[in-house]
Amino acid sequence: TNSLTTAWRLYKSLSEEQQRYERQLIFEHPAFVKLCQQLLRDARRMTRGDLVFSLHALVSLGVPQNTLLLQTLVRVCQEKLNQLDNRCISVLATTLAGMDKDKNVSALQAGLQLLVEQRISSIRDIFILQNLMKCLGKDAPVFLKKKLEMAVLREIDGLTFPNALRMFLALAAMNYCSLPILNACSKKIQENVHDVPFRQLILILEACHTVQYRNVKLFSALADYVNSTAYLWDKRQIILFLSACETLGFQPTELLDIFAEKVTEDPDFLNLKNLLTVLRVYSRLNHIPRVQKHL
Repeated sequence: TNSLTTAWRLYKSLSEEQQRYERQLIFEHPAFVKLCQQLLRDARRMTRGDLVFSLHALVSLGVPQNTLLLQTLVRVCQEKLNQLDNRCISVLATTLAGMDKDKNVSALQAGLQLLVEQRISSIRDIFILQNLMKCLGKDAPVFLKKKLEMAVLREIDGLTFPNALRMFLALAAMNYCSLPILNACSKKIQENVHDVPFRQLILILEACHTVQYRNVKLFSALADYVNSTAYLWDKRQIILFLSACETLGFQPTELLDIFAEKVTEDPDFLNLKNLLTVLRVYSRLNHIPRVQKHL
């Protein structure tokens, strides 16, 4: 398990092109073949942690799902499901979310869902809770989504800024609107808006759209941040942000004015796709730039 986990940690830090090359080297290495054979022999004697983390590492490395090794590990996880602690449940949920549906995977997911329902009251780690929310996804039954919401609300006082960002995405993955959680997350994000990476800004707005959550104070805080740091962003990034605002029907007036000036100063960067996006955004938000509107 340590060997597989170490291989995965090194592998995930590589670029996509390097990963393809390294995966081939790993799969063809004689030691990897022996490791897999030993894992197959010892699967039923492994500790619950080793079992779950080995499965996670193999799936993450891209070992084909229809191999005897992966199918065996999935079946053994089924047999030992009730022995898993909360951390192992979280890792297993993450692993299954990245696997295709087949007979064994579907059976294990169904068992995992029942186990989560029984264990929710004992889970105090907000990171594990939001991971389960994200992995169980929109197909989780409404009563289970509600139980997960109540479990998170019990721990909401300990919500940190990184957890607030992740919780937004977890709720979007479940397609579940919990106003108390979203409001608490929004407050944390507004307090730490200058620490939000650009990609997360877009994901937050997309999550708001998914769960139909409208918080003008949050939208304004994000827009003001992008507005005050517009010189740091590529014009295409600002187009992405404005497009996400348009989807929500939110008009960041000052940013729209500033961006219009950038476009008129340097229109050559616009390809047809970006041009159509800009026209759509300004049209649907019914915004006429403050200056140079004819340009």
